[in-house]
Amino acid sequence: MDNIFKPFGRLHSKSTYAGTGIGLALCKRVVEIHKGFIDVDSDGKAGTTFTVYIPINKKNGHKLFS
Repeated sequence: MDNIFKPFGRLHSKSTYAGTGIGLALCKRVVEIHKGFIDVDSDGKAGTTFTVYIPINKKNGHKLFS
């Protein structure tokens, strides 16, 4: 799981899935800039669920939106 957020990190070959491997690294950085985080849930077979949490009200505490 740690490697999926590294820039240009790939779990599969380019022939299996297209792309550069920068997407999740970019998403994580944007979320961190906004003081949020990304939760990852995967069983390794049926797919992966990414939940993005970003604070929506900084003045009144950190209410999270997912």
